Amino acid sequence: MAIHFPKTRHEFEDKMALMDEEWQCPYSFGSVDGCHLPIKCPFGGSEAAKEYHNFKNFYSVVLMAIGDPKKRFIWGSVGFPRNSHDCTIFKSTKVYKIIIEDVVIPAMAQNENNINVYPMILANGAFPFRPC
Repeated sequence: MAIHFPKTRHEFEDKMALMDEEWQCPYSFGSVDGCHLPIKCPFGGSEAAKEYHNFKNFYSVVLMAIGDPKKRFIWGSVGFPRNSHDCTIFKSTKVYKIIIEDVVIPAMAQNENNINVYPMILANGAFPFRPC
């Protein structure tokens, strides 16, 4: 996965151009979401198991991942209990901390109608919009 995560300004520009070309999503270099991975009922009785029992009525852990425009994983984390909210899981990861601290994403913007638009990760409504 790490080999596909953009590391340089040029790699971010390439991914953003491809995301715009392939998916009509300008200024983004990837998308994030979580999915259920089914597991057997965990040990520890009903108290331990209830954390892993999801709303679809089976036990699961969450795979949280960022994909790139070529449908490749560029980052992932697995193991959080299913009763955890996607946003809570993402905010608990090392990659979130690195992104928020502006260590990974280059300080670059494109001006669109007098508004600076920075590289984005696309997400659904479970993830709050946060400008860099």
